[in-house]
Amino acid sequence: MDRDPPDDRRMARRMAVALRICFTMMLALGITDFFGGLALRHPEAPIRQIGRMPLWKLLLILFVGWFVTSLGFIGATLYLYKFRPFWTLVHIAAVLFMLAYFTHYLHFEPFDFHIWGPMAVDLGLAVSIGIKSTYFSADRGLLRRFWDHVHGSETEGGGDNLEMDHYPDGRRSDSRRGSDLV
Repeated sequence: MDRDPPDDRRMARRMAVALRICFTMMLALGITDFFGGLALRHPEAPIRQIGRMPLWKLLLILFVGWFVTSLGFIGATLYLYKFRPFWTLVHIAAVLFMLAYFTHYLHFEPFDFHIWGPMAVDLGLAVSIGIKSTYFSADRGLLRRFWDHVHGSETEGGGDNLEMDHYPDGRRSDSRRGSDLV
């Protein structure tokens, strides 16, 4: 059964809102889990339990909540980018890079993934979302020209809207204001 286009747009808007909500929840739960885990690992931690609940149980609940919201984020991402899988791959590559950075450079133990893993994944997603936002911004600049060159979508002779003094919508920039490379 085919859907009519207004339903698809409405569903895409709902998924975009769900994506933002899930990412915000992932950030909040990941940051709380990370700093709670650091407090728990400290030998002289002043907080070992909150109320009658041990801190390790609370951190486990936070990790499960983060995992559930990350599944919602993955589902919304797959729905929104089903025709553009490149951005899904950018998300995955950024997350894997951040996980490798946390284990190799910062020397976090892989067995403590439930403590630092959510924070690393959230930072990787923030980096990839920032790259995507920069790529689609009105001042496309050097990053967009680099990706266009890498993907071979650069036009011969510079093209109208790929020149440095043009915006993507065809407006000319005011060259007296300075460089539009950023």
